[in-house]
Amino acid sequence: MEKHLGKTLVAVLLLFGSQQASASGMAHEELTGLAANAGIPALDMEALANGTPIPYPELTPAEPQHLTSKQMAARYKNLLAEGKISRAEYDWLMGVNKLDDMKRGQEDTLDINNRAHKTVWTTLLITEQLSAVFPIAGGVKVADFPIWREGSQDIAAAQLAERMDSIFVEIRGAKRNSPESLEYLAKILVIARDGMDVVWLADMIDHLYTFWGE
Repeated sequence: MEKHLGKTLVAVLLLFGSQQASASGMAHEELTGLAANAGIPALDMEALANGTPIPYPELTPAEPQHLTSKQMAARYKNLLAEGKISRAEYDWLMGVNKLDDMKRGQEDTLDINNRAHKTVWTTLLITEQLSAVFPIAGGVKVADFPIWREGSQDIAAAQLAERMDSIFVEIRGAKRNSPESLEYLAKILVIARDGMDVVWLADMIDHLYTFWGE
């Protein structure tokens, strides 16, 4: 589980490039080492670091042919959330199957049946980072959270991560999937500030915690 989390975090950091990695306090060389340990090929890592989608024709033959467009889009989203495919692979699969419009519709919508989505939404309400109702909350940008007005983004992220972690574990009964879950959460918050939304944040948090009922 810990290795899986590490691979997920490394892929996320690399996907948003060296600028975001520097903002999170991790040098590209350090990420390179983590990627190697997590089994991410150097070629793919470089492409992700540059934000350049690359073709993955080997994925196509294994695709189930009986799925509807909606089912295919949901499957790709789950594979991405589970860390089984990279963001570049996800975008490529969505584009090749002409599901981009569906992707845009799904990516900014929280799933009422997803425990992590519901818990993250209520936690952000409690911590006063969010006031939007559930159906539109997924599209709210993390950069708009009030916490960022308090000064250093690293300090603000650490403070919010601690508050969220406390609510997840002590109030909501969630379990950390790794001893580093709190540390990873703070880093992901910093990354999410650069244009990501609440539904993306909730999907990343779902890797870090097992929520009650999951």
